[in-house]
Amino acid sequence: MSSPVLSTIDLAAGYRTKKGDNALFRDLNLALYPGELICLMGPNGSGKSTLIRTLAGLQKPLAGTINRYPMGHNGDNSIPFSVSVVLTDRITSANLTVAELITFGRYPYVDWSLRMTEKDRSIVESSLRDLNLESLRDRKIYELSDGQMQMAMIARALAQDTRLMLLDEPTAHLDLNNRVEIMTKLRQIAHKSQKAILLATHELDLALQSTDRIWLAGDHHDVIVGVPEDLVLSGAFDNIFRLKGFDLKSGKMQHKAWRDTVVSVIGEGPVSLWTRNALERNGYAITNESADIEVFADSELRWRIRKGEQEHVVSSIGEMLQLLQTFGEPSRKIV
Repeated sequence: MSSPVLSTIDLAAGYRTKKGDNALFRDLNLALYPGELICLMGPNGSGKSTLIRTLAGLQKPLAGTINRYPMGHNGDNSIPFSVSVVLTDRITSANLTVAELITFGRYPYVDWSLRMTEKDRSIVESSLRDLNLESLRDRKIYELSDGQMQMAMIARALAQDTRLMLLDEPTAHLDLNNRVEIMTKLRQIAHKSQKAILLATHELDLALQSTDRIWLAGDHHDVIVGVPEDLVLSGAFDNIFRLKGFDLKSGKMQHKAWRDTVVSVIGEGPVSLWTRNALERNGYAITNESADIEVFADSELRWRIRKGEQEHVVSSIGEMLQLLQTFGEPSRKIV
């Protein structure tokens, strides 16, 4: 594995109060490597934002050391050249254009005259392209949707051209399409640009499908590190989040069968998958063995339902559910 972009030694993060230190994390020995997307996860109040701000240099650690390794720039290890940050704070200068906002990412590199070089302008243009913001370059910040605004903030951080990007809840309050797009873009940026990207998020489903590793805030002021699949199989997520009604191993909500009807589903692929989902959500028990009612899920979007000598063909899952209700409850009971 390559050398880390950031590492910590016995780091303690939290707050200093008049009554003493309130440590949310203790003895953290962590490392971020180039080319990987890391999700920092944990319950509300576990200290994710505090850890992000501490790693970014915006908040002093209570103890320990944070080592940041810049890409170059005359060996300067100061914060602006080591890390770029996207926080949840709103931009107050709403009259800026998207291009002007992204240009701020180059300010650590310009001289006292604030004159942009050709390289600076090229990096700004590249950031606009990477985040698909070229069509919005002259749009005012106040005209942007929440999703567009988050893309612009990420583009500004990208223009800062650091090896490490830290983001605090970049997908908060966004719809599913924007959440997926932002996670996909961040993964592409990490792999393409060989940047280390750490983001705090509550998006468990997206994190499991997109991140390279997960930092999971534990119960004992620690951070559990692993690839998503290992943390699922080890039960770490269940222990930390104490998930209610959600089966993490299958990635589905747990539905309790409340009907006395057992249904077997025959078929494969997406049609069979969503047929099972609809039946479970509506209280039917599903079996792979013979049952009172058999549903044949056809890839041509037809469903053949058989009960005894009766057989019906319908063209939607909605029709299938209506038909099943007309059959009544057979004598077979769920064990």
